[in-house]
Amino acid sequence: EADVLLSGGFSLAVERYEGFLQFMARTGNPMPAQVVFTVDQVELDPVTLPGVPIGRRSHEAIYPLRISSESRLLVTARLETPGGRIETASAEGNYISLPVDGRTVFESRETGLRAEFPAGSVYGNHWIDEAPSTPVQNRSGQELIPLSRVCNLGPQDILFRGSGSLTMPVSERPDHVRPEQIGLYTHNGVDDENENGHRWFYLGGELDGDLIRVAISGLGPFAVLADTTRPELRLLSPRDGSVLRSDRPRIQFEIDDNATGISDESQIVLRLNGTQVVPQYDPQRDRLTWQPREPLEPGEYWLLLEVTDGAGNTGRINSRFTVQSQGNGR
Repeated sequence: EADVLLSGGFSLAVERYEGFLQFMARTGNPMPAQVVFTVDQVELDPVTLPGVPIGRRSHEAIYPLRISSESRLLVTARLETPGGRIETASAEGNYISLPVDGRTVFESRETGLRAEFPAGSVYGNHWIDEAPSTPVQNRSGQELIPLSRVCNLGPQDILFRGSGSLTMPVSERPDHVRPEQIGLYTHNGVDDENENGHRWFYLGGELDGDLIRVAISGLGPFAVLADTTRPELRLLSPRDGSVLRSDRPRIQFEIDDNATGISDESQIVLRLNGTQVVPQYDPQRDRLTWQPREPLEPGEYWLLLEVTDGAGNTGRINSRFTVQSQGNGR
């Protein structure tokens, strides 16, 4: 009878909460049994926990996480039926202490990621855990080239008072990818219902051989990506080739770069007939605006806009307009 009741299988699930783990052992079919959980946290003595029945198919136990300089934690659930049938299930995870007054170094066996936090980085004692890595999902429009899998560190709601560092290996890059185009990115885990995948946000990164390093002040998903796409530039006004009565026309462009982005106005160069002018850039609206302070003489004018994003990709656009006669600027 025990064999029949156990035919649905025996499984172990581990849920992470702040400061403790919840173990849940389940059978495929209802059955009387005893379950014991054993926790081996590397440098600490093993801990044995009795399973508490939850209904007729599950047993639960709570394990308070302990301060440890090692990250590997192995959980084993052992089930024994009244008929003497024994089944085991195990799960392994990385949970390393992030104490207030101690330095933390987390190294991933799966991905080669290394995270370091000095003492005083957090306001209270926490534990970092690592979920299995996943392939990069590119949100449509970003066209970023993946150079790693997504490394998932959590929990994301830890409040940091200082920054740490993150180092990740870079897979072999394609020949057309330049070193300055490679960076570390993260996302907030929220999918736009009108887009595919996540929107990736650029963190920066210092490349050293096949490793890239960046300062971080939070946890989450991280990936090494390459931005090889030039900023998209669109002329809003005046229309290319237009003839204007205004001698102080308002020049407007739209700048679209949804990867490394534009963080400094020095990345934007606008020239009128070869002379550089100083426009105003509104990053919230992605708008670039310039209007001459002094009236322009009648004649033909050429505009050249060059925008370089954080990865060194440069977009260019030319346009021309003609001032027909002087008048009131507007």
